[in-house]
Amino acid sequence: MISADTFKDERRPESEPHYKVTVRVDMSALTDRQVAMEIRPGMQAQAELHTGQKTVLQYLLKPLYKSREAFREP
Repeated sequence: MISADTFKDERRPESEPHYKVTVRVDMSALTDRQVAMEIRPGMQAQAELHTGQKTVLQYLLKPLYKSREAFREP
């Protein structure tokens, strides 16, 4: 889950705003040459966010397609 708003560390004014993210990790995938990697709170990470299969254009055109269907007879 990704937070709706950004947050900034008030203790460090030079820090960049960031989003709070909750992720689920497959621990079996966190091995590097048979050595387990430990995850700790506050660690920086890079992640790929997988969303639905629709493109932005499909979301934008959806109302147009729906209006076209509205004029059809049952």
